[in-house]
Amino acid sequence: MALDQRLAELNTQACHELPAQEVAILQRASATLRKSGITEQCLQVGESAPDFSMNDQYGNSITLSSFLRSGPVVINFFRGFWCNYCQAELEAYQGMLGALKELNCHYLAISPNTPKEKQPQAADHYFQITDMDNRIAKKFGIVYEVEQNQKELFSRWGVDLAKLNHTDKWELPLPATYIISKSGCVEFKFVHSDYRKRLEPETVLEHLQVLQL
Repeated sequence: MALDQRLAELNTQACHELPAQEVAILQRASATLRKSGITEQCLQVGESAPDFSMNDQYGNSITLSSFLRSGPVVINFFRGFWCNYCQAELEAYQGMLGALKELNCHYLAISPNTPKEKQPQAADHYFQITDMDNRIAKKFGIVYEVEQNQKELFSRWGVDLAKLNHTDKWELPLPATYIISKSGCVEFKFVHSDYRKRLEPETVLEHLQVLQL
């Protein structure tokens, strides 16, 4: 199933299950983010990606620059494993890991949230990164503070971001996908103020194939 089809299903499900008042809170939060200009102020195409160090799912210390020595890198920022939209996105991207390996491209899935259980790894070019305090996401300029009414809504759902992310902050990254070339330059970006919007994996592959030319 294509990612956009799965996201459409989740949207339909949410419309049927969520009270109108809760839907309104989520829509206002997205509108506020859009008006804030965060998508225009974050890291843009043509700019140099900031280098950063991280620990992968195996506990190994790695850097972005070390990956770029062998090929381009796809960086996918997502909110957390508690988010159905993020889960759908990760599943869709894991389905193209074989194609990424053929293009000698690494895929970094970055979230402030640590999963309760170890996630199965589909390929050696896939790295799942826990971004404590959104330090990496802040370098890309895509982090925002959750508004009070949305915080109360999440709490009613049993989603305590501070507890899940092992911090005292209620912050999240925008859904974002970046393609970084071997030179460290941002070749493509998708950053959206609406958490329901995600980039199709096929679009990523098309841009990566252009880089190979």
